[in-house]
Amino acid sequence: MATLTLWEQFQLRASQGASEQELAVRAGINLSPLNAIIPFTGVDNGAYAYGLERELPTISPRALNEANDDSLGRVTQEAEVLKIYGKDVKTDRAAIDMYGMRAHRQQLNMNIRALRLRLERDFIKGNKSENSGRNASGLEHLITAGSSQYISNHATAGPLSRAKLDELIDAVDVPPSEKRLIVGKHMGRILGAAASNSNFAGNVDFRLNEFGKQAAFFNEVEIIRTDVDENNEPIQGFTEASSTTSIYCVALGEGLVTGIQGFVEVPSGGRQEGLAVYDVGEMHQTPHMLTRIAWYLNFVMENKRAAARLDKITSATPIA
Repeated sequence: MATLTLWEQFQLRASQGASEQELAVRAGINLSPLNAIIPFTGVDNGAYAYGLERELPTISPRALNEANDDSLGRVTQEAEVLKIYGKDVKTDRAAIDMYGMRAHRQQLNMNIRALRLRLERDFIKGNKSENSGRNASGLEHLITAGSSQYISNHATAGPLSRAKLDELIDAVDVPPSEKRLIVGKHMGRILGAAASNSNFAGNVDFRLNEFGKQAAFFNEVEIIRTDVDENNEPIQGFTEASSTTSIYCVALGEGLVTGIQGFVEVPSGGRQEGLAVYDVGEMHQTPHMLTRIAWYLNFVMENKRAAARLDKITSATPIA
């Protein structure tokens, strides 16, 4: 499979006649505006090796009979391993006998929502050094403090600065239409209200996005709001130092920020890239029906200017 967003993968699998259960899981994950636009590339061997672009080569005009500039761009060798985002969905056989398969669908739907929220959380907050190395790598840990991509809104903490938000967007080296601002729900409401704020007048507007849904834009860059996680905690709440939050600007795509996913050997035969969902049947040890979700994934940033972070933002009214 080529590099496709999760929404494009859902459409492809639907055209290929995927099972109702797999399509239900994929549709549920795509209810997140953030998840739907994350592209994923297939990885065949459990890890993804890539060259991280760090510095561009120089371009030097030459005179007649001189040699062309042959400087090289600086690239470092990096790698990310796939993380196992599997889930066994179990339903008591007695519940199925009494209430029918809707009892199993209820369990499946609850797990779909939890997976959707966990994926969204880990894209932002994932830290591979936690949970004994089981977690994926999120933007918070891919963008290192002290780099050009880590920008402070204030020296300590303060209201969102329009000038600093512009600086954040400028730090990502792609056209505005290819960037996204990722904010928490509360910060999203603050930016929406800022449309009538004299400091932001003319910078925030509302229109239909690529999915035909109403969305907010700041200077041509779409604003994506993150949800709560599976424990009902805000993914981007004002929970950082001094009750602050961060805003991320990201360019998604091959060679930029992307997801990676492995292949699953499905019981029905064949090898499937990405998310796989299949029924195992009734378990022998306990009276439960089992549906298995298998997904091996991670996130990578292949260009150091493909994402940036603005931190130390309080919930006060934004300023110029």
